[in-house]
Amino acid sequence: MPGPVDVVYIDEHVLVANKPAGLLSQPSSRTSDSLLGRIVAIYGREGGFSPTLVHRLDRNTSGLIMAALDGISLRALSVVMRERKVFKRYWAIVAGDLPDRGEIDLPLEKDTESNITFVSQKGSRALTRYRAISRWKGFTLAEMELVTGRPHQIRVHLAAIGYPIVGDVKYGGLKARRWENVVRPLLHARELSFGDMPDVLSALSNMRFIAPLPPDFERLLPPKTALLG
Repeated sequence: MPGPVDVVYIDEHVLVANKPAGLLSQPSSRTSDSLLGRIVAIYGREGGFSPTLVHRLDRNTSGLIMAALDGISLRALSVVMRERKVFKRYWAIVAGDLPDRGEIDLPLEKDTESNITFVSQKGSRALTRYRAISRWKGFTLAEMELVTGRPHQIRVHLAAIGYPIVGDVKYGGLKARRWENVVRPLLHARELSFGDMPDVLSALSNMRFIAPLPPDFERLLPPKTALLG
């Protein structure tokens, strides 16, 4: 039996799911568990089309992710995402007192062998917008909007300006390691929102989906902030 899929929205064309941390977005081998594998197992291959993710989340990133359920919606979603009519916002808990708001405009390059992304003038342009939501005891709960979508962009950008994501030992170094019981980067794909959509996606026009905060976020937040989830 396939594992569960936390479905936030589904129609005949599109599925939006809330992916838990620790689950691959798509399989790395024929036998590995993944969100996409579960979606295919449960929702099948209607008309010979296999459900396809239109973007990805890292294994340890939780939150909202979309799958196209037919070819026409896959093509339409590719267009509207390229035209930036779909907005993706992430929440993270970072180390330090992040400024109220700002932009991080640093080019990024990925070493495919080591799977590490780094700031490099030879890299592709990468732009992240952020704002602080709440601060307490050397932490900041922050919201990020991806203007571009480079691998590990939020994690690398925040670390580069001195505010690594809590639990991100890959990019945050010692500053991200100080807290017990945090076993992954506290990064969550919090929101998906849509502008005016073309015909096949018209049901999504001006819709907004929010993924509740996962338990590891809430454990670190002060009680009054946990209500935001």
